[in-house]
Amino acid sequence: MDYAEEQEMELQALEAIYGDDFKKLEGSEFEVVLVPEAGAGEDVNHVSVAMQITYSETYPEAAPAQIKLRAVRRGALTDELMSECEELLRTAASSDECLGTAMVYLLAEKCIEWLVEHNQPELDMHQQMMQRLELEKKQQQQARGEHGDAVDVG
Repeated sequence: MDYAEEQEMELQALEAIYGDDFKKLEGSEFEVVLVPEAGAGEDVNHVSVAMQITYSETYPEAAPAQIKLRAVRRGALTDELMSECEELLRTAASSDECLGTAMVYLLAEKCIEWLVEHNQPELDMHQQMMQRLELEKKQQQQARGEHGDAVDVG
């Protein structure tokens, strides 16, 4: 198998599929920007990541040397969640399903599925505080209402 040729063919296919969302970096490294719903705006896509791949010398018979995610639009994605997705992608890349074939498109699809599940807007600190105060106010009103019923003088 001519690894360099296989890798070059996959890069051309990825560039054709992802257009401006595909970017060749240094050496055998590139990135693809992924969103939960293609073509939708920021009001729908609260999260977005750049999946950075570095080919190994014997890719696709071996998994990519590196798979990293970089938040483009973080939304509610924590570092822990980003690490979880990276691990999911590394595990998939090492599976029998992927090894031996051009796998980056499949990895991108898995990442998109994960993004759909985690497509939450950024947590606004002010909004969180106001929601917490409102909840506390309701709890206090309920507590007073319950005590008020018990003090029935008649």
